[in-house]
Amino acid sequence: MYAEGVKLANENRVEEALEAFYKAIELKPDFHEAYLNFGILSYHLQKSNEAEEALLKAHELNPEEPKVNQLLAEIYYESARKSVESKESGEALEKLKQAYYFDSGHAYVNYFLGGLYAEEGMRDEAIKHLEAFLRL
Repeated sequence: MYAEGVKLANENRVEEALEAFYKAIELKPDFHEAYLNFGILSYHLQKSNEAEEALLKAHELNPEEPKVNQLLAEIYYESARKSVESKESGEALEKLKQAYYFDSGHAYVNYFLGGLYAEEGMRDEAIKHLEAFLRL
């Protein structure tokens, strides 16, 4: 099923590929690559909840996989950005902390963390993240 999912994804038959990856996961619940590919396709279809769930499972199975960590950081960053736009800084801060956990080298995560920490009066944390943003 996994190979079929890859084939379908390469043919841009995304919904069918998702089904194939889902079946691969059902057959082998510890199949890291199936979760990863399911998560990637879900992310590209802007199905953030499905992508997050699959990628968290992929992370659980292989925490060192850089693509998983990058995508999770991006999902949490996007969620935080929406929270900032909605003036929900507490929720944004939590999402940014999650994004930072998965990818501390994400420039904009550091930028937004620096800004939110500055708003909260947490000067040292703000400086740390804003300096990281400038390095990145």
